Amino acid sequence: GANAVAMTDIFEPSPEALSQAIAVDVFVANIWVAILFLMIGKRDFCNKVLRADPKPVDDLKLKMAEYEELISRVPSGLDFLYIGCLAMVSCGVANGSAVLVAEGFGMIDSEIISYIAFDSVTLWRVMNATILGFILSFTPLRDLEGAGASKVASVMLYFLVLTIGMGMDITSIVENPGIFVLGFIWISVHAIMLMVVCFILKAPLFFLCVGSQANIGGAASAPVVAAQFAPCLAPVGALFAIFGYIIGTWAAWACSLL
Repeated sequence: GANAVAMTDIFEPSPEALSQAIAVDVFVANIWVAILFLMIGKRDFCNKVLRADPKPVDDLKLKMAEYEELISRVPSGLDFLYIGCLAMVSCGVANGSAVLVAEGFGMIDSEIISYIAFDSVTLWRVMNATILGFILSFTPLRDLEGAGASKVASVMLYFLVLTIGMGMDITSIVENPGIFVLGFIWISVHAIMLMVVCFILKAPLFFLCVGSQANIGGAASAPVVAAQFAPCLAPVGALFAIFGYIIGTWAAWACSLL
């Protein structure tokens, strides 16, 4: 997603390395998504294994259904105009502020600043856009969700994902199988840690599945997984994904410096 674009722009990997990374992400992550869907189909059994009480998720489902019924409406042309204008203005603000912040750090004569990529416009562009969207969700503009704002955003996001996916080289599975072994190790550690934490906290399967996709798939897939529990929970998946972007971008940046 957006954080992958930011990391690509900052660290400029070779086209071969980038295509292999995309192939690993698509191949390995989608196998994990299939496993999550199987678990969702057996959610009652999985919740028993996790010793989890699904009541909080049921309560959340009721609240989200009531809220959706309250704000949902048939979108008008004016609604789509508001959504489009808000998107463009927000992108302009995020981009403009990113340029100012990056130039400010660039004026500091320090190799450390360049090494940690604080003078990268793309890094701050992604972070500022994410934070701005989060802030706007606390304003009356959040009512645009009733007119399908998140659905429009999802379509735009799918175009971004499609653009990234076009750089995939599926033949790298044969050329460099070792990197796919690394990918399976990565997803296995991710899955085991989530299951252990959910077992300790007695957290319902919903949080395991949606939290996982918020970190791996982002806003493109977290709402889809959340909707498998109930369609009204899709916005919750989107919210999880926003936190995933905020934490994931900085976490990816920090890991790349190790």
